Amino acid sequence: MIVKQVTDEGDTGADASTRFAREVAGLSLAGRASGPAVAPAVLATDLPSRVMTEMS
Repeated sequence: MIVKQVTDEGDTGADASTRFAREVAGLSLAGRASGPAVAPAVLATDLPSRVMTEMS
């Protein structure tokens, strides 16, 4: 299990909320793939604190 929090530091081209939304969307789309897993499955998110829990 992976617990990840997206903070305001990092990519200066996008704020943390945008990066969080982008990552959750990308992982959700990748989770729809048939066959072997290509990305960790998103189990839960907490938008106000920008925390996601993933299962790899």
